Amino acid sequence: MSPLQGNTSSLSKRVSTYSSAAAAAAAAMVKNMDGRG
Repeated sequence: MSPLQGNTSSLSKRVSTYSSAAAAAAAAMVKNMDGRG
C-alpha cells in the first residue's frame, strides 16, 4: 500500500488501537493462566 493514500493515517490508528487491545487481552490471558497453574 502507498503511504500517500488518504486513509493510511486512520488505518494505522485503527491498527494501533487493535494491537494495543490485543496486547492487553494477551496479558490478561497470561495472568489468568498463571493464576490457574
